[in-house]
Amino acid sequence: AWANEGYGIVLGARDMEECETLAADIRVRCGVPVHALAFEADDFDSHEAFFAACLERADGAISGMAVAFGFMDEQSRAQDDFAIARRTIDVNLTGVISIAERFAANFAERGSG
Repeated sequence: AWANEGYGIVLGARDMEECETLAADIRVRCGVPVHALAFEADDFDSHEAFFAACLERADGAISGMAVAFGFMDEQSRAQDDFAIARRTIDVNLTGVISIAERFAANFAERGSG
C-alpha cells in the first residue's frame, strides 16, 4: 500500500532470496525504490546496524514501519521445552520491541513518522 502511494520501501528478512524477489516485484509494479536487507529478529546485537542501514537507504527520513515477522511452534512443544518458549518470546515480543523502539525514537526525535 505504501509503495502504491509512492513511498520507497526498505524490506528486512531472514530469507534474502525471497526478500530480493519481493523487492524486485514491488519495484516493477509500483515504480519506487525498494531495498532488501538481511534481518534476524532474535539477533538483538544486529538491530542497531539494521536500523542504521534502513535510515541510510531512506536518505535519513523514514516515514513509517511495519512489523511482519514471528515464530510459532506447536503449543505443546513450547510448554514442554523452555528453549522453544523462549524463542517464541524473543522473536515475537523482544524482537519487535528492540527494532520498533529504534524507529520510534527516530520518529520522536524528528517529530515525524
